[in-house]
Amino acid sequence: MKPLNDNAPLETPSQQLAQLAGQAAVAEPVNDTADPTTALLLLRVGKRWFGVLPETVRQVAMKGHVTRVPTAPPYVLGVTLIRGRLVPVIALEGLLGSVGTGDTAQTLPRLVVLRDEHTEIAVVADETRGLIEHSARETAEPARSSERASFLGAEISWDGRMVCMLDVPALIAQIAPRAQGGP
Repeated sequence: MKPLNDNAPLETPSQQLAQLAGQAAVAEPVNDTADPTTALLLLRVGKRWFGVLPETVRQVAMKGHVTRVPTAPPYVLGVTLIRGRLVPVIALEGLLGSVGTGDTAQTLPRLVVLRDEHTEIAVVADETRGLIEHSARETAEPARSSERASFLGAEISWDGRMVCMLDVPALIAQIAPRAQGGP
């Protein structure tokens, strides 16, 4: 801003802001190599945090009544009716082995309905977080081992916690394999 003297006209607040914005634009270099970011929906199961791409999430709903299915594997809790659709409900901790108990949830458990093509499954989550932006540079690819589930992907750091990415198509293929030779 210019020094104030008796003969100079007073600047309006909008003129002062425009002048400050012009100075800031000159002072800050333009960053053309901005990190690409990805949006993720986070969910907690026990002590572990998982991330999924938002395009694989059909909806998040309150956990209601789940009907047990005879002879289903232990990680399949049963089926539930969500908006007129019968959706299988799975427990990730049962699929991965015991993950232990986590922090006390601030809300009731949620069902995160995941979708790949025409197949849906609902994962029970103790807690969900809204969409976060994640930089691709902060992703750590885990070492592949025969003991690691095929649907577990890269790991990222978020808010001091490790978050494991879920490969939703691989998870659904493991839970609900399509019939061989079908359409």
